[in-house]
Amino acid sequence: IYLFGLIASCEAALVRGKFHNDREALPLPARLAFLLGVRGSLRYATSFTGRWLPELAKQRSFRDATRTMREYRQSVRSNARQNRQRRRRLRKQAGRSGVDENGLWLDRREFYETKEALEGLFYTQMGLYRHRGSRYWTDPIVIFPLGGFKNLPEDHGIDFSVRDDGLAWVAWRHTVGAFYLGVGGTQYLEAHWRYAGTKPPSNYPGPALPGWADVSEGSEASPEWHADDAPIPDA
Repeated sequence: IYLFGLIASCEAALVRGKFHNDREALPLPARLAFLLGVRGSLRYATSFTGRWLPELAKQRSFRDATRTMREYRQSVRSNARQNRQRRRRLRKQAGRSGVDENGLWLDRREFYETKEALEGLFYTQMGLYRHRGSRYWTDPIVIFPLGGFKNLPEDHGIDFSVRDDGLAWVAWRHTVGAFYLGVGGTQYLEAHWRYAGTKPPSNYPGPALPGWADVSEGSEASPEWHADDAPIPDA
């Protein structure tokens, strides 16, 4: 099974490489360097995306292609190391309350996953408002993804509410680290409302309301939303 997956991943990468080489197969030296460069590792084969495909596609000599593959492996190892450090920080801060010296909440478990899910809801509601009668939808079957949120448990814990007139809404989640993150909207679709606080939002989005900020105005909702909690890409 491992060997089959390795072969399939290598083949897929080389096929995608054609799109960066005028739809022609990569030069033989580049293909050979790639196959040798993955070192029989399924991780190296499946992570070969992003900037690395066009970088390999422009190489015409085996030496230059080999150098690209060496830099790629170094990048994978470096990113894996940073992700391990990130996971250690999350474990170390687990269960701690309060903020650090930068004013950021200490226990940041599920921050990235929660932000990702809430931002998806924001754009879903925006699309429904625009194309379904200028009202926000209240049915969670329509609003929430059918297969659940990508990086959250099945019981995701996201609450949401729509105002009676259908012109404002709010969604929020209490993270496992005891912090609330939220998003919302009004009839002014240009506004991009975000919420952050130690308590759930008590109001629909609006100017000067505690915890709310319209980031479309150029301001950040809070240091919590501005902070990069995302894991490092594989390569």
